[in-house]
Amino acid sequence: GTAFASAIGTVFIGTRGNDRHAPDAALIIDPGGDDVYERAPARGGAVSVIVDLGGNDEYRGSDVALRGLSAIVDFSGNDRYAMQGPGLAAAIAGAALIIDFSGNDSYEAKFFAQGAGAFGIGALIEFGGHDRYRMEAWGQGLGLAQGVGLVWDRSGEDHYTVAGVADVFNRGGGLSGAQGAAFGYRGRLGGGAGILRDDDGDDLYEAQMFAQGLGYYYGLGLLWD
Repeated sequence: GTAFASAIGTVFIGTRGNDRHAPDAALIIDPGGDDVYERAPARGGAVSVIVDLGGNDEYRGSDVALRGLSAIVDFSGNDRYAMQGPGLAAAIAGAALIIDFSGNDSYEAKFFAQGAGAFGIGALIEFGGHDRYRMEAWGQGLGLAQGVGLVWDRSGEDHYTVAGVADVFNRGGGLSGAQGAAFGYRGRLGGGAGILRDDDGDDLYEAQMFAQGLGYYYGLGLLWD
């Protein structure tokens, strides 16, 4: 590959082979191959953008935007997005974006992921393919205070799963906070907007409590199929 300096930081141009990309470039453009991307949070005004033109790629690490910009634009391939930390279009006082144009993709994370925003915007937009979204809780279209969290899947037979975490009040189920959910901090901060929109296909949604079109304390939650 080729690297050069720019006003936003290091720009790296990959190869058509199977590349492995570290998280230290501001912009990575890769023309093809089955690539592996190690991601890191975009902090303090940093920019972290990937444009991948083809191949069955893997994205891992954590790409949450914290007062920064994180973006992945993937044009084709059956991709795996597997975050060990928060991310996959998740932002706190920043902006995070994933646009995937085609392929049967899988999205995996634990918490605050897959379209989640607080004081910022996190948007995951999927144009085609039979996709799988899996996480523990707090995402898949989650809006916290002054935030927007969006998942918008345009087509395909998709499967959205949120396992849920233990409820301290033992109300008979787990807490999901997902699939079009918005929360405020009662008495202090109103909630944001959490949206899960799926335009087409025979889809499956699985979650536990506080999910699938849920607004709490001035929050707007919407599940639109």
